[in-house]
Amino acid sequence: MTIIPSIPYNLTNGSLADASQVMADFNTIVADVNARCAANGANGDITSLSGLTTPLSHAQGGTALFSGGTSTGSANAQVVATTTPNSFALTDGNIVSFIAGYSNSGAMTLDVGGTGVTAVQKVTSSGLVALVGGEVIAGCAYMMIVAGGVHVIMNPTLPSALVSGSGSSTDGDVAVYNGATGVLIKDTGVALSSLALLASPTFTGTPAAPTAANGTNTTQLATTAFVQNAIAVNRQVFTASGTWTKPSGYSANAMVLLESWGAGGGGGSAGGGGGGGSYKYRWVLLSSLGATESIVIGAGGSAGGGNGGNSSIGSWLTAFGGAGGANASSDPGGAAGGYDASPSGGVNDTGGEGYGGTTSTAPQGGFYTGGGGGGYGGNQNGAASVYGGGGGAGGTTSHSGGASSFGGNGGNNGSAGVAPGGGGGSSGGAGARGEVRITIFAGGG
Repeated sequence: MTIIPSIPYNLTNGSLADASQVMADFNTIVADVNARCAANGANGDITSLSGLTTPLSHAQGGTALFSGGTSTGSANAQVVATTTPNSFALTDGNIVSFIAGYSNSGAMTLDVGGTGVTAVQKVTSSGLVALVGGEVIAGCAYMMIVAGGVHVIMNPTLPSALVSGSGSSTDGDVAVYNGATGVLIKDTGVALSSLALLASPTFTGTPAAPTAANGTNTTQLATTAFVQNAIAVNRQVFTASGTWTKPSGYSANAMVLLESWGAGGGGGSAGGGGGGGSYKYRWVLLSSLGATESIVIGAGGSAGGGNGGNSSIGSWLTAFGGAGGANASSDPGGAAGGYDASPSGGVNDTGGEGYGGTTSTAPQGGFYTGGGGGGYGGNQNGAASVYGGGGGAGGTTSHSGGASSFGGNGGNNGSAGVAPGGGGGSSGGAGARGEVRITIFAGGG
């Protein structure tokens, strides 16, 4: 572009000129200069933009690059007060370069040339996100480009290493994020090939898992501790009257075995042995039992023919005590608990079992009832029982009490019966006490 393309009159040296011609040329020069001077902005002949009073806009062919000094403000709210050129605006595509005065420790803003506090963001695979710290380091040069009303950092500082930690160069190891930024990762030192698959895993070593509560019935993994708890039993044995209290930690469907032995009858002073106490059992659900149940333990019959006491668990069951042996030398042995005979230790449980011996009849053994006591004469050994107490020996000397597989044996002559439920031997043997056992089997579903 020519600032003064032409003038109206071409005046030459040594020639006379009319004043009006001179003024016409002068006015043309003034008008052309005023129209094409730098103060008017757009001018293709001007190459130094810094000298312009009104710098050219980017659309007018001016620059989109603006340089600033060292930022002020604070670490996460930095300020570039002035730029060259001084016409920076928050227009998409404008770029400012500056030296950072601070290192950012989190999300950051930037105010350039008084255009206002504006967020600084960075490019990630998921789009623009706020800074998290460490992207701007004091003393380093940075460039920000305006995009969508925010400053986007074009050259953020990268971590000093992408992978850190022991064995960081091991091929096939598992890497995890190191710290909250999720930028730096570290090697765990654990080989991927050493991990078990989710489907049909094969474990090595001694794997551990949480132990489920007793009674758990789900697809949850069962540990050896859970199995031991499931097959374990909780047994309480009562040898004296008292109260049973339901324990915690068991399934309501756990099965409970109630067992009771009546006490053995006392042996007669010279005649018959005492009858063994009977045995009773019952299966119930733990949920069926009360929080507490009353326990009664029958006392053994006293020597000289005392009857054995009954043993019971609440209202659930009662095991009858054995009858005492008769005192005369010709009298029979005591009937076992549960056999209705004279003398009697209770009601008939099974019939035909556990009656005492006489001079002509051997004492009858029992299965759940106790063994009958021995009589006087030729049938003086006490009768046996499987679950009930054995009957005590009759006569006066050298006779044996009846044996029991699960209860107490009957006493020999002059000896007390063995607990639970053994009948006393004649000639001074007392009957044995009764007993109650309550056993919880934890494996109920």
